[in-house]
Amino acid sequence: MKASFKLLKELIDFDWNAEILAEKLTLSGSEVEAIEYPAQWIENIVSAKVLDVQKDNPRTGLSLCIVDDGETKYTTISGAPDIEIGIVVPFVRPGGKIFGDKTINSVEIEGVKSNGMICSGVEVGLGFPKNKLLHLPQDTRLGKDLAEILGWNDEAIYELEITPNRPDCYGHWGLAREIASLIGNTWEPEILYPKNVVDNNGDIEVEIETENCPRYTGRLVSGVIIKPSPMWLQGKLAALGMRPINNIVDITNYVMMLTGQPIHVFDMDKLGKHIIVRQANDGEKIKTLDDVERKLNSDIMMIATQDKPVAIAGIMGGQNSEVDETTTDIIIEVAYFDPVCVRKGKKFLGLTTESSIRFERGVDPNASEIVSDIVAALTEQFADAETIHKIVDVYPKYIDAVLITLTDSKIESLLGAKISREISRKILVCLGLDIAGENAGGVTYKIPTFRPDLNRDVDLVEEVGRIYGLNNIEPLFRAQGKIPANIPQDVRLTHFLEDFIAGIGYRYAFTDPLSSKKISTAFTNDKLVELKNPLSEDLSFMRPNPLPTLIGAVARNINRGFHSIKLFEIDRGYKVVENEYSENIYIALACGGFRFPIDWSYPDVPLDFFDIKGDIETILNKFGIDAEFKNSEIDFAENETGFDIFASSEKIGFIGTLSKKLWEYYELKRNIHFALLEFDKILRYFERTKKYAKFSRYPAVRRDIALIVNDDLPAKKLFDEAKKLAPNAEAIGFFDMYRGKPIPAGKKSLGLYFIFRSSKKTLTDDEVNEYFTNIVKILCKKFDAEVRMQ
Repeated sequence: MKASFKLLKELIDFDWNAEILAEKLTLSGSEVEAIEYPAQWIENIVSAKVLDVQKDNPRTGLSLCIVDDGETKYTTISGAPDIEIGIVVPFVRPGGKIFGDKTINSVEIEGVKSNGMICSGVEVGLGFPKNKLLHLPQDTRLGKDLAEILGWNDEAIYELEITPNRPDCYGHWGLAREIASLIGNTWEPEILYPKNVVDNNGDIEVEIETENCPRYTGRLVSGVIIKPSPMWLQGKLAALGMRPINNIVDITNYVMMLTGQPIHVFDMDKLGKHIIVRQANDGEKIKTLDDVERKLNSDIMMIATQDKPVAIAGIMGGQNSEVDETTTDIIIEVAYFDPVCVRKGKKFLGLTTESSIRFERGVDPNASEIVSDIVAALTEQFADAETIHKIVDVYPKYIDAVLITLTDSKIESLLGAKISREISRKILVCLGLDIAGENAGGVTYKIPTFRPDLNRDVDLVEEVGRIYGLNNIEPLFRAQGKIPANIPQDVRLTHFLEDFIAGIGYRYAFTDPLSSKKISTAFTNDKLVELKNPLSEDLSFMRPNPLPTLIGAVARNINRGFHSIKLFEIDRGYKVVENEYSENIYIALACGGFRFPIDWSYPDVPLDFFDIKGDIETILNKFGIDAEFKNSEIDFAENETGFDIFASSEKIGFIGTLSKKLWEYYELKRNIHFALLEFDKILRYFERTKKYAKFSRYPAVRRDIALIVNDDLPAKKLFDEAKKLAPNAEAIGFFDMYRGKPIPAGKKSLGLYFIFRSSKKTLTDDEVNEYFTNIVKILCKKFDAEVRMQ
């Protein structure tokens, strides 16, 4: 949602500048994400008059022109087909800047020098007209700055993130009411009323055949003249991100941005006088204003005549009833359409418009007549409308305001602060609520229909809190209630893992549990949970585990220049088992990039499979788990990098390097390594009673041996056998693996170390040597190995 600082200043008087107002709105809940200053879009563009035109000079299709900006006469070349003597146009002087941050300098075309440029609407930021010059009013003072003509001086445009429950703030009226409440004043909009209203409806008939249209108003306006809008209106719409079209369309867009109520205008001669609001038939078609033929279904509401559809209600009009330069009589539609119906239609068509954004959130059903009056009054001013007819208003069941009672104790219990009734009452009245009754128990408020989000007393408490200012509520610390005796083990494990995994270099990530079908199916063979009403195709399935989105987060960081990234997440995965939804919690890790930071003293060594394997072993060792890694065929792991993780012969997870087949999806150019552990199976080890053994005070004795074995012998087999032969060894591990001369082809050297220590005495060399020699002999015999001597 875009909002104009200047328009807000016109609606309500306040002393804040644009930046302070942005801060005030953000703190009250209407977050300002960005501020733009339209005057900065263009530079040194002024009004100028065309004094002379030499067609086809210096070549066919170009015209050599002389323009006067009131101070200087410039010779410039234009390719516009509608260039003619006497018109007033925007002219960018040499060195000036057009929309799009492009500087215009003097150039030479076929030996003829062109200074500056005559501009179309696109080049000054209006977006219209596209292929013609922008004609300024003939009485425009020459040399006048275009930003001033368009009303862009001192203008600031807010990009607001309006929450879906606040449809009133999708119009400047709603924002003005917010500002008034922040100041401490009430606010009511000034309504424009048409003057030339006749006491008949022009024989307009409206027939509603669907319950999804609680209210529909239509109004005939005769004798309009289609022409460009005033420059200030074109400038206002362009600054708000809307392309000016003509005076009638521009009026409806302006009033929509003003009030938050979408309006549609039909050409009466194309529509006729009998309007039908109904559900579409399955397979029915209509060509919309964007020149696309759309196939409809029965969930979509239509505006139609007796023989054809003319608009998709609440979303977009049809080409067969649009206003164009030949239009003289129009019908103004202002209606209230059911938000759910509009939302279904929008999703089915994949068509989001400024109109649908507002209707699907819920406009004010009781503002239709006021909005119609404003539109009609503006057609008198800017379209020279001759006759304004009475409104045809079909409103079978009045939608009345609801009543909510709010007590002082409710405010205190939820906000933790005593806010006087006088303050809370003033805040809510300034927000447009009326007092229906008051007693010692509380105040009963009448909720206006432009606030459909207010349904309970807790909603009113939230309004009081955000306008009072949550930052103005003093924190209150006091012990109250029962302190739980025990924290659940799963919660304790989660907290422990969060701290421990962060301690080994990983950052906690929170990724979206929604994913696309393509990537979700790549990570599981289980039946996926599909959303019935997804926001988009990329968010249509619940992920089977955190890996699809966690790997995506790592990939995005690598693609954006992170030298090294390690992320973990503890969250749920979802699947369907025997037609029932199943959820499991997983511990997911993913990493990519380089092992060391950027520094002259560190080499650029990429993170590899063994880095994440070591991290998993560190985590499992913390729980006393002696894990075993067994090679496994994991579909989304690169060949020979997939391993299942076992603890006491039970599979507890898996580990691997992402398959290159998925690199294109994640836009990757280097490896990402991943691991997944099942939370519940780790929890069993976390719940075990820990036993501590007294450490030995006697010295350790280390022995190393390098064995030459067949190249295809897994090191794990040698390691497991060594552990069996030396069960009393304090530690056994590999210190070396080598291939190459002088090791024969087809062989490799594996270096094993053994650490021996007694808890009762100091071991002698003779005792250790005898024991160790026997181990080496057995290993050599079992694996056809020989001791490496060099």
